[in-house]
Amino acid sequence: MFAPVVQALLAAAALTLTVHAQTPVAITGVTVIDGTGRAPQPGTTVLVRDGRIVAVGRDGTVPIPARTQRIVGRGKYLIAGLWDAHVHLSALGRDGLPTLVQHGITSVRDLGGNLATVRTWRDAAERGDVLGPRMRLAGPIVENAFWLKRVRELGVAGLARDLEERIPVSTDADAVKAVDSIAAMGVDVLKLRNAPGTSAYAALLAAAQRKGLRVAGHQPNRSIGLAGALAAGQRSIEHIEGLGEVESLPAASRDSIARAYAAAEIWITPTLAASFGRFVAESVTVARVAGTSSDADLSLVTETLRAFWRAQRELKAYDAPLEQYAGMVTGGLAGLRVLRAAGVKLMAGTDLGVLTLTPGQSLHQELKLLVDSLGLTPLEAIQAATLEPARYFGQGDVMGTVEPGRLADLVLLRANPLADIRNIGAIDLVMLRGRVVRTTEGGRR
Repeated sequence: MFAPVVQALLAAAALTLTVHAQTPVAITGVTVIDGTGRAPQPGTTVLVRDGRIVAVGRDGTVPIPARTQRIVGRGKYLIAGLWDAHVHLSALGRDGLPTLVQHGITSVRDLGGNLATVRTWRDAAERGDVLGPRMRLAGPIVENAFWLKRVRELGVAGLARDLEERIPVSTDADAVKAVDSIAAMGVDVLKLRNAPGTSAYAALLAAAQRKGLRVAGHQPNRSIGLAGALAAGQRSIEHIEGLGEVESLPAASRDSIARAYAAAEIWITPTLAASFGRFVAESVTVARVAGTSSDADLSLVTETLRAFWRAQRELKAYDAPLEQYAGMVTGGLAGLRVLRAAGVKLMAGTDLGVLTLTPGQSLHQELKLLVDSLGLTPLEAIQAATLEPARYFGQGDVMGTVEPGRLADLVLLRANPLADIRNIGAIDLVMLRGRVVRTTEGGRR
C-alpha cells in the first residue's frame, strides 16, 4: 500500500532526521494504546525529548516547552514501535532497511547472516548515517554438521557464501568451540538451526549459558524434543512446524510441558507468514521471483532479496511434499494453541528473506495471521511485536510500551488497530530514536 510513494517518503524522512534531531516533540490529542494491557487513553499528550518519552498525560496536563515540534494526533492512535523478531538482513540488503522503518518496524532481531556486514549497518543506523531499525544480532548460524555437509554438496551458487559462514557441530567439543567463537564476536543471540545430536546439543546450550548467550533455534529433533529444549534452556523456539509434538503427548504431559514453558519464559516465534507462504501457487511464486508479477508490494523488494529468492528456488526440489508440510503446519498450530493457553509468550517475526515475503508488509501480515489463525486479540498481537521482544532481551523497562522513560520508538496510526489489526498498516507517522522519520501530509502543524 506504500509502494507508489516510497522514494518520496524516504527523501522526506532523511530531511526530517536532520531538522528535528534535537528538537523536543509533543504528540497531542492522541489515543494512546500503551501496550501494557491498560485501556486506550484518548485525549493524551506524549512528550519526547532526547530520544526518550518524558511524559504521558491528559491534554493540558503536560507542560510543553517552547520550540517543541507539535504533532496533532486527534483521531489517531499511538503504539510503541514494532519489532520483526526474526529477520535475515543479509538477504534483504542495506537498501531495504528504510522500508522496514516506513512500515513501523523500529527494531529487529537478526537471526543469521554476514555478521560483519550487518554490524556495519547497525552502527551506521545508530549514528544516523542511514535510516534503519535498531538491530539485535546473532552470529553465524550453528548447524548439524551432517545436514550442512549435504546441503553444501548441492552446490547452490547463490547460497554458497551463506552456507560457508555457518558453523557445523557434531560433537561436544565442536559445540563448545562454536559457542566460544560466537561469544567472542559480541553478539546478542546464538542462532541454532538444525540441532546436532543429544549430547552435542546439551553441550552447546550449557556453553551458551556460561557465556550469557540466549539461544534461539528451531525446535530440536524428536530425540531431544520440547522437554529437552526446556531442560537445556533454549530461550526461544522459531517456527511452528515442529510444535505438533505437543498434540502427540498424553494429556497430562501436554499440560505439564505447556505450564513449564510458560514458567521458564521460553518464547515462541511462529513465523506464520513464512509457513503460510509455502502454500502460494507455484505460478505466483515464479512471477514474484522473476519480478513479472503485478503485485504492488514488489516495488519494495531489493535486488539483493530477489537474488536470495532465486537461490532458494533451487532448493525447493528438496522440500518435503506439500501435503506432509500442511500436516506439520496444522499440527504446529494446534500445539501452539495449547502452549498459548498455558501462558507461553509469543514474539512476532517473519523469517524475512524467505520466499516471497516483502519487507515490512510481511510483519503486518504476521500480525493478521496471529489474530485470524491463532486467535490472539489485536492487543496480544501488538504486544507480540512490541513488549514481548523487549522482555525477551530483558529490556521491558526500557522499550516496548508507551510510558515515561521508554525509548521514543513510536508509530502513529490513522485507524484503531484494536478494532481491526489490519489497521496496523494505516501508518501516519513513525518515530525512531526520538526523531520523526515518516509523516503523511496533515499529520503535523
